Amino acid sequence: HVGIGTLRLAVGEYDEVLAEVQSVLARFDVAMSPLVVAELHDLLGKAFYFKGDLANSAEHFELALAKRRVKVENLRGVLRSHSNLAVIYGAQQRLDDAVSANQAALEIAERIGDTIALTLLYTNLASDYAELRQNELAVEFYRKGLVLAERIGNVQGLRLAHHNLADEYRELMQFDSALTHIRTAIDLADQTDDSHLMIACRLTLAEIYIDLQNQELAELEARRAFELAEETGDMHWLPVCIDLLGKISKTIAPKKQLSQRPASSQKTFHIE
Repeated sequence: HVGIGTLRLAVGEYDEVLAEVQSVLARFDVAMSPLVVAELHDLLGKAFYFKGDLANSAEHFELALAKRRVKVENLRGVLRSHSNLAVIYGAQQRLDDAVSANQAALEIAERIGDTIALTLLYTNLASDYAELRQNELAVEFYRKGLVLAERIGNVQGLRLAHHNLADEYRELMQFDSALTHIRTAIDLADQTDDSHLMIACRLTLAEIYIDLQNQELAELEARRAFELAEETGDMHWLPVCIDLLGKISKTIAPKKQLSQRPASSQKTFHIE
């Protein structure tokens, strides 16, 4: 049931997963191992999340966490539950709860030496702090993620960390540091042929130049981002590019807003 449910989630059969898993739990909950029941609650949590029902999603991830705590040695499962709950709390704008859940997961990941989980958690925790406008703490955790990504050779984590640090240094008005990190991110995106991240980097660079009152370079970078989005059919970034170019062409510097993030850096469920 867990395996089939996971496959059905991947193809969008959320209602089928809900019906089947709820039926299994109703019939066999007491007879099954708590760890198996936790896996089933995870499936329900994800299905409700993808349907946009955050309240029910959080309830089932909390039930999964409670079941996994029955066995103290099941640290990886508890880590996964905390990480999943952090995603839901963030989507509900319960940012303090998201921070607490990510910190609980981080403590376990550090304890068991799970570098893959640590990379994810440093990024998610930094993102939570960024949304709370605690930019210094966001920088601290993005830098931890950067150091770890360098140590274990995680290229994707490395390029995202440089991009995210550029965003945070821009918010802190530390433009030299912002330029250093965004140029490194652009080089890495170019080396790995990541057009989606490249567009995000060009837009961030354009915004830095707007802050520096360099309209000519801002327009150049925004146009590069637009041309790449148009060429690759990237509908996530294309309207953002058009909006930014429109503001620049009117010689109106856009107001500062929460930094745009590439879709690939958005928080996700913990994957073992």
